[in-house]
Amino acid sequence: MNAATRSVAPRDRFHGIIPPMVTPLTEDLTLDVDALERLVSHLVDGGVHGLFILGSCGEGPVLSPNIQRELISRTTALVAGRIPVLVGITDACVAESVALAGHAADAGADAVVAAAPFYFPISQPQLAQWAEQLATKVPLPMLFYNMPAMVKISIEPETMRRLCQCPNIVGFKDSSFDLPLFEQLTAIGRAERPEWAIFVGPEEFLPAAHACGGDGAIPGGANIAPQLFAAMYDALVEGRNDLVASLHERANLLQPLYALGGQPGSFIVGIKTAVAMLGLCGETFAGEFAALGDAPRGQVREILTSLGCTPGSAIA
Repeated sequence: MNAATRSVAPRDRFHGIIPPMVTPLTEDLTLDVDALERLVSHLVDGGVHGLFILGSCGEGPVLSPNIQRELISRTTALVAGRIPVLVGITDACVAESVALAGHAADAGADAVVAAAPFYFPISQPQLAQWAEQLATKVPLPMLFYNMPAMVKISIEPETMRRLCQCPNIVGFKDSSFDLPLFEQLTAIGRAERPEWAIFVGPEEFLPAAHACGGDGAIPGGANIAPQLFAAMYDALVEGRNDLVASLHERANLLQPLYALGGQPGSFIVGIKTAVAMLGLCGETFAGEFAALGDAPRGQVREILTSLGCTPGSAIA
């Protein structure tokens, strides 16, 4: 990334719909290179504004270091600078996060995204100290990722105010499913760092997040229907409220998909199964997720059909 690119305000560089891309794997748990090419083309051609790899939907923390690095290298090569690539570096070990960030920078990625370290419980002051330490060591701009369901801690407003003082933190993604908290965090970010890039995770909150100053969403459903979410974002920016309402209603058809697995992390199962039914990748998971049975798979097909898609063909 050159100096001219770095000089662009974060919210001008990072905005809109940035899917947390699923990671296509072969049955023997290697990276499915052909599927990756199909998936990246599906998303870029669908009009998204960036890609987020190695996030929760991408099963980043349970992929081997070799696959993590191969995915980064191949994805950045396939994107070829057309849109920003953001790389998840969440790890319980700061040194491992820094090493992965270094590989991402060498590969040409644009930013890194880090959720709090997991396993050992930490306090809010410790959370702030960890984020500040990591942000000063990584060679790319960093977004903080509030993901309490996975890391068992949620950032509090005063901690976010402290993070605003760290120059290399350039924004955040909030997946707390707590809209009042998102509004508080956004108000702090806009007051302290108006250039920050601010994203919501839960896609059903996209219109509300935009209304309170958010810059877009990092929605799992955009793996399935990138054009739908890109069109919703464009309509929000253009103030076309009737169209926003119509597209939001259509996007909400995806919501039942995220609970079909009936297990923690089931949203990953639903999304990857749907992406596989579109013919974009297989259904192999890196994590310990159970594949869907016949009845829920039938529900996935019904959801895709309701969105105007038939299995084996990418959705519009």
